[in-house]
Amino acid sequence: MDVKDIHFEKAPSVKELVEAYAESGFQGTHTKQAVELVKKMKSEGATIFLAFTANVVASGLRGVLADMVKEGYADVVVTTGGALDHDLIKAYEPYLLGSFGEDDVKLHKEGVNRIGNILVPSARYELLEEKMQGVFAEVSKEKKVVSPSGIAREMGKQIEDEGSFLKQAYEKEVPVFSPGITDSAIGLQTYFWKQKRENAEFGIDVTRDMKQLADLALNAEKTAGIIV
Repeated sequence: MDVKDIHFEKAPSVKELVEAYAESGFQGTHTKQAVELVKKMKSEGATIFLAFTANVVASGLRGVLADMVKEGYADVVVTTGGALDHDLIKAYEPYLLGSFGEDDVKLHKEGVNRIGNILVPSARYELLEEKMQGVFAEVSKEKKVVSPSGIAREMGKQIEDEGSFLKQAYEKEVPVFSPGITDSAIGLQTYFWKQKRENAEFGIDVTRDMKQLADLALNAEKTAGIIV
């Protein structure tokens, strides 16, 4: 097979662009192969595990993840605690676009955090604290100790933004597992919430999700993974 140049007389559709990538070499060829592999996952009825890190959700790719869950390209989501942070915040307020060369000392004085070329005002985390109060209030009514997936489910239930992967996961009944949820702003808010109330027994038990996660993997006839 020869490496072929890509030429377009007009702006291509996404499908046309991916098809052209197939024989272009480098990562373009891999992009086409990945598309075919995901199509195979769907056609063969595999249980698809979608995994991604927090920085992906901080970017505009958050919408792609939400669409993947909505369109059935994820039966299980496994992600970091930071991904839940970003998804919740962006459901109510946007992040800002800056540059990789920003002056971090200056940003710090202005109360702005930086993720690459994405800027997050500290006030966004105050918003997270406010929104998590309602989540904790609901989940603590039924249990003193909850699982990360239980927290994620309640977050998705309360979020109205259709661009949220947590919202789409709740709507599609797709479990969201976050083993490292305590290493996040939400984990910190769990601690603060406990200290302010008499319910000092309330907390998150990351081991509570292990059986469900194992059952999903071991009981599936066929499994597949999309790891971003």
